[in-house]
Amino acid sequence: MSYLEQHYYYNPQNRNFARKLRNSSTKAECCLWKYVLRASLLENAAFNRQRPIDRYIVDFLCKELKLIIEVDGSIHELESVYKKDIIRQKKLESLGFHIIRFTNTEVLRDIDSVRESIRNTIIQLRESPPTTLRNSPFEVAANQPLSPLLRVKQSWGVPTPKS
Repeated sequence: MSYLEQHYYYNPQNRNFARKLRNSSTKAECCLWKYVLRASLLENAAFNRQRPIDRYIVDFLCKELKLIIEVDGSIHELESVYKKDIIRQKKLESLGFHIIRFTNTEVLRDIDSVRESIRNTIIQLRESPPTTLRNSPFEVAANQPLSPLLRVKQSWGVPTPKS
């Protein structure tokens, strides 16, 4: 295991910017942190906020599971930003991370469902070999409705999860 792998591809060059982002978090990020992720409240999984990984800064990271949680604002509905998100996500997945995404609206309006989705992902990651997990966080289980963000992307004709 390389040094980078041992340290979860931590990039110290982004440390100050990550600190700045932690101090200017969105309301949705603050709520998710306070009510779901801080102090190992959920399934005893420890998360870090605004963690520099490779050349990116992720919203939340559970090192134990290599699980990244992203909270996307409305800017991510723009096609140009979405395309950058896909590139970023593929890079992070190539480093062995699992990524799940929520919109600000999902976090602020239905934090209980968000909590349950994260809980299920944590359980799945702990119980399943990596090969049995969904390959892309844009894929959803057949019984889950598409998020508002995915509905927008589907309207562009961008490939979205099979429902």
